[in-house]
Amino acid sequence: MVSNGIIQFARNMTLEHEINYPNKVCAVLHRGSRVLSWGLNYPHKTHPKANTPYNTIHAEFDAIQRGLRNGLDMSRVSLYVYRLRRDQKAGLSRPCRWCERLIMWSGIKDVNWSVSE
Repeated sequence: MVSNGIIQFARNMTLEHEINYPNKVCAVLHRGSRVLSWGLNYPHKTHPKANTPYNTIHAEFDAIQRGLRNGLDMSRVSLYVYRLRRDQKAGLSRPCRWCERLIMWSGIKDVNWSVSE
């Protein structure tokens, strides 16, 4: 179960995110109600020669990258992914297959995401 504080943190981060995307996504690595790392979607490829259909850095990738840089033990954290639609309501934010692989590789076992309002 994700605490209301984590959900509100993710929503606030997407509201403050200054990119002009139809959908803004925030991923939060947390332990209980404590935020340990977070990430947002950005309009940049992860590598110029990336052979993927995506042209953005996904929020999950950004959060995990920040967490690993800070030495987080990924087996002891939970991941919550929140999507804010253009109409300012929560949207389905299940991680894509590439992010699912990254999440599994990193050792995160507890993953939750927002659903459409």
